Amino acid sequence: MAPIEQPLLSARSAVASKPPLSYLNIFLESMANLWSEKNSEGWISLTVAENKFLSNMIAERMNSVPALPSASLGYDNMKGTEKLREAVSAFANRTFLSGCARPATADDVCISAGCGAIIDNLVFLTCDPGDTALIIAPYYPAFDNDLKVKAGAIPKPVWVSDDIAQNDSIQVEPSVIKEQLARAADEATAAGSRVRNILITNPSNPLGRTFSEAQLRAIIEWCTERNVHLLCDEIYANSRFRANDDAPFVSAAAVVDSMRQSCAPDVAEKMDNLIHVLYGFSKDFGASGLRCGILISRSQPIHNALSNISYFCAVSNHTQHALACLLEDEAWTEAYLAANNAALAGAYGALTAALDKHGIPHADSSSAMFCWIDLRKGLREKTWAGEQELWGRLVEQRLLLTPGGECHAMEPGFFRVCFAWMGSEKALEVAVERIAKVVAST
Repeated sequence: MAPIEQPLLSARSAVASKPPLSYLNIFLESMANLWSEKNSEGWISLTVAENKFLSNMIAERMNSVPALPSASLGYDNMKGTEKLREAVSAFANRTFLSGCARPATADDVCISAGCGAIIDNLVFLTCDPGDTALIIAPYYPAFDNDLKVKAGAIPKPVWVSDDIAQNDSIQVEPSVIKEQLARAADEATAAGSRVRNILITNPSNPLGRTFSEAQLRAIIEWCTERNVHLLCDEIYANSRFRANDDAPFVSAAAVVDSMRQSCAPDVAEKMDNLIHVLYGFSKDFGASGLRCGILISRSQPIHNALSNISYFCAVSNHTQHALACLLEDEAWTEAYLAANNAALAGAYGALTAALDKHGIPHADSSSAMFCWIDLRKGLREKTWAGEQELWGRLVEQRLLLTPGGECHAMEPGFFRVCFAWMGSEKALEVAVERIAKVVAST
């Protein structure tokens, strides 16, 4: 009998074999020779959204948690231990969900191995392959991979602002946001694809700004009218280092609670089933290596399905125990968040002072760990290829930034700066000197 000829791997593997980020490999290479005051020629990496300023404080607290109970060695709820889900709901209620009329409960919480796993699961449960997810742009570059690699959804950027220099959605009228969402949905429909999700990050990655309550209300109204799920990634919700009077942070969950007071019961139930809030320990707590993401949702159908598929992305009981103990220490978490925001404010101040000194335009940030900078003066040609060429010249100076094209910016020449990864204000000043050198050589 002749051997059966068949592919070694599935068709899905072709998608999975592509790197999730185009700049991942060079970032990993740079880690072997990082800048320090004793290594002035080393790499300065400002391309990864991690916060290194208070790593020692986090590690010290994690190392002092009570001993692991023997019960943690066995199976538990794959959606998260009751201890951690209780601790998460209490922490969320006293911080970024404090504006909610209905406090979150442990039953609303699902724990998974990072927010990427949360997004993957939600898209898997709400989209069929070929369905579309709208993402308000510019956005986190890896969202494209998160949506496509397993669930097979189609990410579609939606630009809601005409302010190219700022890419600033903060001044956009809520009605304009709804119009742009409708336009994008119509385009997807014309291409034969259903719109099933909207994904936003609030505060924004890469802009470091927050959506206003009126804007969130408009998005939620649009989702409810169209029966579309809203995945609101609030993973930077407690990293708010400057007052933003134009749009103080408000959670999508709080907006839903406010809207429920004046809508019919069936509409209120629909909103509960469609609006989902994401959080995690990777950003505010600088602990991306612990792989612990959080979903807060009142949708029972979603939770029913997660009770099955959470098995594939459950978090170690040891990690859950340590994180629960950390969150239960209210005095420590309050002090930590205050210290973290002070560190972010200092870093942002040092970065923007250096940018202003060298005449490099930048958007105004108030949250997260991002600064959106305008390097169009450094373009030798005003194309996406020209942006890549400029990025290459920055790399030659051993400097890593995220090109705006990776974030689906509206125009070439913008770059995302992640100003907390190096954990050093001096590194930021040196980075800007390298940027200025490259721009001046154009």
